[in-house]
Formats: sequence, C-alpha cells, structure tokens
Amino acid sequence: MPRLVALVLFVALPALAYEARLHDAITRTALPASLREERAAPVSRAHLDGFRRWFYTEVVTSLPEPARARFLARWPTGQAFTSGAFRELLGLSGAARLRVLGIEIPFPSVATAADVLAAGAAAVETDQRHRDATLSSGGSSPVPRDPAVLAFGPASGASSDGWAFTAAVVPAEASPRGVAGEGQGPAFASTFQRLALVASRWTHPSARTIALGYLGNSAHYVQKLASPLWATPLGHPEFLEAATSQYRWRAVLTAGGTIGPLRPPGISAEALQRNHRRFTDRRTAERLDKAPPPPLATPVEPATAVVPLAQRVHAEAAAESESVYALAIRATCDRMRLEGFVFHDPRAEVASASNSVLCESDSVDTIDALTQLDGLIDRSLVRATAATASLVAGFAGAQCDSGCLAGLIAERLDALDAADQRREALLRAGVPQETTRSTVWTVGVGAAAFGLLFGVWFWARRTPSLNIDYWARPTGAEEAPSPPAP
Repeated sequence: MPRLVALVLFVALPALAYEARLHDAITRTALPASLREERAAPVSRAHLDGFRRWFYTEVVTSLPEPARARFLARWPTGQAFTSGAFRELLGLSGAARLRVLGIEIPFPSVATAADVLAAGAAAVETDQRHRDATLSSGGSSPVPRDPAVLAFGPASGASSDGWAFTAAVVPAEASPRGVAGEGQGPAFASTFQRLALVASRWTHPSARTIALGYLGNSAHYVQKLASPLWATPLGHPEFLEAATSQYRWRAVLTAGGTIGPLRPPGISAEALQRNHRRFTDRRTAERLDKAPPPPLATPVEPATAVVPLAQRVHAEAAAESESVYALAIRATCDRMRLEGFVFHDPRAEVASASNSVLCESDSVDTIDALTQLDGLIDRSLVRATAATASLVAGFAGAQCDSGCLAGLIAERLDALDAADQRREALLRAGVPQETTRSTVWTVGVGAAAFGLLFGVWFWARRTPSLNIDYWARPTGAEEAPSPPAP
C-alpha cells in the first residue's frame, strides 16, 4: 500500500521540483497508517496570522527575564511582529518577495495529516526560505544576515541555502571565501520541531494542522542530513583539482580577471559539486518513479531529542559522502566538471534526465559505477525514512509546557545574537567577493602579450622580405615635371 500511495503521488504532482518530490515520498513512506487516515482541519491565512499573534502574546506574558527583555528589544509590539519578523526569529530569509508555507501560505485544505506533513517537508525546498538571507549591499557583494552562509556558498542566489542543510564545520582556512561557518541543519530541525510542539498548545481548531506542517519542516532538515550529498562542504577532492586546473586557463583568458569574471578555485569547486549533487538527486527521483521506497521493515525508536538524531544520521551520511561523489564522477562525462556548465536546476518543472550526462551508458565501468551509486542511494533513503519515522513517533508522545516555548526563544535569540556579532566582524574585515582579480596573472598576461608583439615586430624587422618602407617611392618612378613659371 505505501508503494501505491507514493506512486499515485508522483503521478498527481508533476509540478513539484524533483528534490521536493523526494522529501514528499520519503515522508509519506515513514508515516503510520493513522496519520494517512486522519483528516486535517483546514487552515487559512487568517489562522496563520492568528497563530502568530497568539505566539507573540505567549512570549511576552510567559517568558521569564531576561529572555523576555531580549525578545522585546527586537520586537517591542505585536504590530512589529509581522510575518517577516516571524521569519527572522526562525532564522529564515527576510526577503520581501518571500512567502513561506506555514507563515504566509496556508497548508493544503481538504487533506489528511499525512498530506500536511508531506507538504511541510517538500515546502522547504520550494518556498526558498533560506535563499537571499541578506541585509544590504556591501560593495559588489550583498551582506548576509549570518556570515556562516559564506562558508557553504554565496550570500544570494540559487545556491545561498546550502548552510541550512548540513552539519559540517568549515574552518576559515578551508573556506573558499575565507569565512568560517557551521552548518545549521540540526539547529533548524530542532527549531521547527519545537515550533510544532508550541503550536500544538494553541487552543484553536487549526492548531493540529499547523503543528503537523511545522513537524514536516523539521523532517526536511533531518532528511537532508541523512543524505551523503550534503555531508561535506566540497564533496570530493577532484572538484577542487579540476577547478584549480581550469582557473589557470581562465586567468589567462581574462587577464587575471581584468577583462572578464574570474572565480577563485574553491568557489568554482562548489559549482562542480552542485552539478553532481543535482545529477544524483535526479537519478534518485527517477528510481523512485519506478519503485517508491518500501515501508520500514522494523519499528523505530521514538526520538525524544532532535539534535542527537540529526547529528547521528549526518555522521553516517558523511562516511559515504566521498564515495557517492566518486561514483558520480565515474559515471558522468567530463563536461560536468567544466567551469560554467550547469546541470539542470532541480527546482525547474521540467528536469534534465540523468542519462543526458553519462559518459557511455552501456560501458562496463559506467554500469558498475551506477550500480554502486544506486546501492548508496537506497541506503540513504532507508536512513532518511527511518529518521523521519523516529521524529514523528517522538512528537506523538511529547508534551510541551512553558519551558518548551522558553527553550525555543532562547535558542533562536542566541542564534540571532551570534549572527549579529559575526556580521559586525565581517563588515570590519570586508565582505568577500565572488570573483577575484589576480595582479600576478594580469601582469604576466600583459608581459606575455607585449613580448609576443615585440617578437613579431623584431622578426619582421629582421626579415628582408618583410622589411618594407611603405613611405619610399617606387623604384624607377619618374618625377612629374614642374609646371612652367608664369
């Protein structure tokens, strides 16, 4: 039955980006039958706004000092606690264009509890809640709310959300932008699980639906952490090696970044890793189209604490990360490792097929690489499904008192204060740029060009057949007679 449900899901929701479809399918497979049968109360935008107002009132009336004062220093009135402020508290992007499921966008109506949980898990991928989390422009580069973003990708754009889905720690010396950072995947899993518990305390008919939606959000981060694709910052040493080799040629062609953009090798390596991550995700989606994940063979232990669960699955995934990328490298053609090549954006409605970038789909080496890769994909799916089931089972038996809300607020205020401090330090040091200028390469290319031109000129001067005086009169030419004097 779970296979049939997931298969119907894949046929019924063609517009979902394929990464979102993975989270939807994994979540549904992990859920017990009771949640697939439970009807969910409808939720409107007015209900979401009402929950936000109730949340604010609970904080200012029940939170002890000094946490209450810290909260009010940022949002002194209920009017100031807008949906954008709610996103800021939760660590999401404050972009004005953003609309987040469960904050501005209602959960599905006429749905089951399983539908709401699955929608919550998929929405983190599609509503772009972690993209463009910036404050203002810092020269030619935007200033991130939390500079830790820069340890895993740019501050803005389609790749600015990588820091939210991993638990990896990147020291400054290993960061492509020279900025240290720690992945916030476990923290976000904890934040939305706590928020789900808080929402379950609200005495409103839609409270249960809202709580389940937030729990689905939490499941998304746990599932990402269970994937080897998000376990390490640069994935595989070959990405950096390829980027470094190509950097030399691009440095020559752009004269060290003078006549065109020149990205540092580490930033280019991030792009090469994204290509292989998207290829592997796409292959996973294609496999699930044919055979959705099977139900869990054994019951799982309920997770009473989310962060240890997230860290455990991340550690297991990290042990497989380099192998997954090595197999993806073996199977795909060389253009996947070329500067500027982009495998199709997984958020697009029509995705590129994974076989479009295979080296030789019928070669023994490619088939062997894909077979091993599929085995690691299946293992990560089982791990993500089991972790999701454990998260949901733990929520079913959890209770939330006033300390639950206090813990959530303290966790988020500490994170915001730490981000503010990192941002001040970043502004003092200067915001790193996505492109670079190399004086050495500029001078070197200029000197080589001058030397080449001088050599051509010198050779032309030393070659009699080329040594022509274009201003001399032709030999034997007669002078025109002077006109007679008047």
